[in-house]
Amino acid sequence: MTLLDDILQKQLSRSGELLLVTSVLGASASWYGHSFLAKILSAGDTVIHLSFIHDATFHSDCVRKWGVDLGLYGRKGKYVFIDGLSGLFYQQPGAKKGNYLMFSGPNLQGLFADVKARIKKAVPELVDGSKTCLIVENPDILLSAGGLLSIEVVNELMDWNELVSSTTVMVNADSALVSRSRTRLEMEESSFVTTLAHQASSVTSLRMLDTGLAKDVSGVLRVTTASNTTSSNRQNGQDWNEKEVLYFVRDGSVEVFNRGQMRA
Repeated sequence: MTLLDDILQKQLSRSGELLLVTSVLGASASWYGHSFLAKILSAGDTVIHLSFIHDATFHSDCVRKWGVDLGLYGRKGKYVFIDGLSGLFYQQPGAKKGNYLMFSGPNLQGLFADVKARIKKAVPELVDGSKTCLIVENPDILLSAGGLLSIEVVNELMDWNELVSSTTVMVNADSALVSRSRTRLEMEESSFVTTLAHQASSVTSLRMLDTGLAKDVSGVLRVTTASNTTSSNRQNGQDWNEKEVLYFVRDGSVEVFNRGQMRA
């Protein structure tokens, strides 16, 4: 088992919990999310994937590099993709002012209702003992584009989490957004990430090297166990210590290794 497999397996074993993945500009979590998605499907579990930044084709092409055909899993009912951005905003019929089209606010209630409906439809169909995992990619866009308060989005995510085996939330955590609190967006973004970090049982963060760019290292992957890990998971030996490793992304492949480790 590779170092990445070990990390993903321990994340996958966290049943009934909220998992947070943060990234920053220059250290995208896309590869990690796709490797985790492939790991879940390969384990025989079902994934409901809600993305606010990429369409289904993008994810299908990326996950194929991990040896997984999302189309095949979709036809089997094991993979459900929800495009959270397309159709979120829609043109009001006949709404036009001069040469400008008038757009309504985001159809958030329709989106939230659709997600809940798809989760409830997928869960009862599981009769083989497998789990349903929800992956939500960049819901923080709702704070800026949707104009929602951070607590509203957090509450919705927690409601969804009650319906599935586990929920993985991927968000941006750039210091320009979470370290300053001068504008409404900065305050809401900071509150959103901080609240999720407190609610999550595990926080996986991706960042660039503290020393800057390196030709053979893309960034740092750090996994920490939050203080609210359930007692049942501790009794099952799933309460693991912090782990920090390096990773290198090139030509569609990813190498994960320890500091100082000899590499080929």
